[in-house]
Formats: sequence, structure tokens, C-alpha cells
Amino acid sequence: MEDPLDIIVSSQDISPAAIAQKRDELDKLETPSESRCGGSMHSTVDCNITPKVYSGTVAFVPAKGQKIYMNGYEIIVTSGDASAGEGLLYYPFVRQRIPVGWSGISIVEGEKGKDYGCITAGEVKAQGSNGTVVTNDLERQITALLSSGPGSYSGKFGEALEAMKAKAQELLDKIARGEPGKEDYQEYNNICKAIKSGIESIKNTTQTQNTDPRFLAKIAPILNDLDSYKDKLLAEADCDGLGYHSEPREAVFYASTKSQLYPEALVSICRLGESSSLAGNILNRIEDLAVETAAAKSSIKCGCDGLMDYLTGDGNCQSVIYSLELLKRDISKNKVSHKLSNPAGGTGQVKVGEVCIDNLQIRFYGDNPEINPLSKEKTEEGIDFSAPNSSNIVLNVNVLDKAEKDKKIEAVWGYLGESVEETNAFTGELDEELLKKIFPKVDQEDSKKIIPFLNKYLLEFGITTCEERIHFFTQIAEETTQLKDLSELPSDYASSQSRYKGRGLMQLTGWEYNYKPFEAYCRGLGDEVDFENHPEEVATNPKYAVLSAFWYWKIEKKCSRYCNNLSEDSLLNISKLVNCGNTEFCGYTKNPITGERERCYDCEPNGWSKRKNLKDLKNYFLVSKHKII
Repeated sequence: MEDPLDIIVSSQDISPAAIAQKRDELDKLETPSESRCGGSMHSTVDCNITPKVYSGTVAFVPAKGQKIYMNGYEIIVTSGDASAGEGLLYYPFVRQRIPVGWSGISIVEGEKGKDYGCITAGEVKAQGSNGTVVTNDLERQITALLSSGPGSYSGKFGEALEAMKAKAQELLDKIARGEPGKEDYQEYNNICKAIKSGIESIKNTTQTQNTDPRFLAKIAPILNDLDSYKDKLLAEADCDGLGYHSEPREAVFYASTKSQLYPEALVSICRLGESSSLAGNILNRIEDLAVETAAAKSSIKCGCDGLMDYLTGDGNCQSVIYSLELLKRDISKNKVSHKLSNPAGGTGQVKVGEVCIDNLQIRFYGDNPEINPLSKEKTEEGIDFSAPNSSNIVLNVNVLDKAEKDKKIEAVWGYLGESVEETNAFTGELDEELLKKIFPKVDQEDSKKIIPFLNKYLLEFGITTCEERIHFFTQIAEETTQLKDLSELPSDYASSQSRYKGRGLMQLTGWEYNYKPFEAYCRGLGDEVDFENHPEEVATNPKYAVLSAFWYWKIEKKCSRYCNNLSEDSLLNISKLVNCGNTEFCGYTKNPITGERERCYDCEPNGWSKRKNLKDLKNYFLVSKHKII
């Protein structure tokens, strides 16, 4: 099982632009009142659904404006068909319609003479709150949707916990100054939702991969605690004194799916001061779960015959195996501090590899000791661990056997392992050979000119992780045809005919929003530049060809926020920022009905098929002896 702290968690909601597109449709729709497809609409307080059986057999192909029903809930189709489509589902609990989508559902004709369809199989998903599935438990699922806000978050689970603590403190500081912004609330909201989805994913994976009833019984208290903590993430609370107020559930719904009148209400957890302890509690229980999982799969056996393991051995043996797996995990993750809550010591007979130890003792000092797992030191009796920043011994792993004591101590020492260098920082310099591998089409003379500036700014702008460098160079490769074209070539795009056409490693385009602010930035550094009259300098001067890319990446578009992983979602957001200037839409299209020019929310950034292929670049970024991928 992948380390739970390293799984990627995300929160992606329907975009504000997509919400705006549906606003008029929502306002014009009537409230349904008719029972159809064997089901009936429910009251405004009862959200529980009993699945209805409908015996129709004739396939129904929905068209825009037609109605289909799921367990009595009416959906007006806005696009697509049974294979894939979208619509507006009426939800009586808040007397509103919510945007929904589906793929691969089965629809049959409704009762005789009725021009509508009945859904008999498949799932309909709310367009928000991580694609919430609208099935038989609408109350729980729609409640999740009501807490959703526009925006997204993506990162490792452990990083999300740290991000929640940091964002909560930032919000508290801004509230104290009376200047919290809606983006801050939305960002905190989405981090919380990502953590919630991560907890569910970790729980499901753990339970699926080991179905032994004894294991499930051991982890049940941990899962119960995680459920309790999950419920606190975005739980409603009294917000008095914190500078804003929770809105009624209807208002939160209205904000998140209609016109966003109350963006601050999207953060319904107001106990921001508790975020740090909540994140700490979640982290501790996730780590407990990881250790229990490792112990259940441990190669250490109870008894010298090797017939019993962690789940079948006695309590003493279980305590020994659990403690060894905890130490092994902490050492491999380079943890320098781990505060244990009422750890259980014990002495048990175990078999480590081919070595049998009749009496292996785990001994803790203090009720809730804090240990430094990396402080392990071999002694005549076993292995000692001290407290962080102290020489005080807080844990002994002692071999009490007299026979072959050294051999047995060595077996335990070897099993615990050594610390592993697991940094993803890449601060090595680029040279011509490596640059040619990354960008095969780069000219040798151009390579010599830009390498010094690339190495300089990679460090100065803090682009030192393998993940961010891969993203950064991926965009440069597509924008410049692998550093072959530092100035936009003539094409059908209007920008290529402009005085301020695409130039530099990130193809800076347009005076008002790019050349002008970049000029101001350079002048702020003391450089006497005049890009208004000499825009070609952004391509012909190696310094500005390179610096413009770093300015655009780090300062203008803040692409680093999406660089903590190599998921396709992160790459798409970055590609949209680089190619389209935002993450919402790319370019414009003509409305087929009105003929008017309008933003294209479904269009992909130029060269998307190439941008999303990261495989060739991954091999060029090595960390110590380990590849990052």
C-alpha cells in the first residue's frame, strides 16, 4: 500500500464561469410537482430515497430541454444523451436545481404517452464537491455539495494537513486585521474538502486490501476517530467574533451553485484556531493506521516456528511487532521526533528473518515519551533511542537472550534499517549535455548563452524541486519548440502578427498585460529597458529571454501552486495559465445560435497533447540515488 501521507488528494468544483452559464436556466425553470417513473418528489425536509423499480423497456434518447427522472427526482437535460450528458436536478430540500452530469446511464421511456425518460441504471453526479455521486443517499451527498465553493486544491495528503494549518493561521491573522478575502476562504474550504476526500480514500483502500476480520477489528477505533475528525472539517459552527457569519444552508447552496453572492459563507468551519490540533490529530491517526497495516503484513513472526503473525500472536508479541514497525517507518521517513501516546511495551518471542529471539523486550520510559527515531544506538543489550535534542534514553529494544546476543541484536538493527535520503530538491546545475537531452532542438550557441541565466534564476526563484522543474521545462518545450524558436513564428494566430508577439522562453505576448508589467519589473531591478519600443529584446537578449519566463511563472501567474505533483489536473491548470492566461477558459468561440463571440470553457490549451506527455523529462531529474518517479 502506498504511504497514506503521500497519496494525492484534490478538491475540484464546478467553475464560477460554468455556474454563471447556468444562472438564467435556473431562474426560468418551474418547480416539478408530478410523480413519474414509479417514484415521487419528496418533501422539503425528507431527503431519503427508497429506490423504485420501473419496468419500462423501450430505450429513451434524451434531447436538450427534455426531462428524465431518477427515483422521482426530475432532471431537465441541458446537453448530451444517455452516454454522456448534463442537466439540472430539482432538489426539494433547498427548493433549487443543481447542475448534474452523467455517463453510461440506462434510460427507458416513461409511462405510456409521456414524453420523458426514466433512469433505471447508472449514476448521476453533482457538478461540484469532487463530483459527488447523486444516488440513494442524496441528503449526505448534497450536503457535501452545499459546502463546496469554486476553486481547487491538489497535493499530497500530508502536505494538505500542513496547508490547512498554515491557511487557518493566515485567515486568523487577516481576520484580526479586518481584511480576509473570499479567495482565502475558498482556498481553506478546498483544502479541507481535499483532506476529507483523502480520509475516505485511505479508509477504503485500507479496508479493501486487508479484509481479515481481526485486522478490521484492530483498526476500527482508528477509523471511528478519523470519521469524527472528518466531520469537524467544515462542520457548521458559531462564527461570532471571527469577523464573518455563516449563512443559512440555502444561502450557502445559492452561493456555490448559482450566483456566489456569499463566497465567505463557503467556509462554514469557524473554529479556525482548532485547525492545528485537528490536523495533528488526523496525522497521528493516519500514521497509527499505517503502522497497523505494516504490522499486519510484517515479515516478523510470533514464535520461533514461524506459524503465527501479528494478527494471530499473543499480546506481548503484537506489542513488539507494532513497536518495531513504528520505528522502521519513522526511520525510513527521517523523522526526528515522534510523540507516542501511552505506548505498550512488552517482551515476546519473535522470529526476525531466520533469527529466533526468545525474549525481545520493548521498554518505554514515561507515559507519553517523545523519541527521536534517528537516534538509534547499538548497545551491549540491544538498541537505545533518546529524546529529540537530548541524550536521555526514552526507549530500549533489548535482547534478553544470553545465547548469540550479538547476532540477534544485529538482526533487529538490520530490520529497522537506515534513514533514507528522500528529498526532491534538485539544485544541480544544467550543462549543455543535459539541456540538449531535455530540449533536443536547441541550438548549441543559444544553449551556451542561456544556460548561465537558467542556472542563476532556477535557484534565485526557488524552482528547485524535481516536480516543478519538470512542469517548467515542459511548458518551455512546447512554447518554444524545444528552445528552437524564441520568437513566435508567423501563423494564423493574430498574436503572431503583433508588434508584441510571443517572445522568450515562455512566449510573452501582448503589451498591456505582459510586456508592460515585465518592463516595470525589470526597471525595478535597476535595468534600463525599453520593451515598448524594443520588444525584440525579450527574444534576442538571453537575460530577458530567460528572466521573462521566470517572471511570468513565479510572479505573474504563480504557477508554483500547482507544482507539488505531476498529476494531469495540475499540468492542465499550468498549461492553461501559460497558454491561456487563466485556468477557466482558453480562447473564444462563436455561439452557434446567436453568432456572438464568447469564451470557450471547454477548449484545451494549444499543444495539450504534447504538454501532458511528461515521461521523457522525468528521467533527467535524479535525487541522490533515487529517481523521483
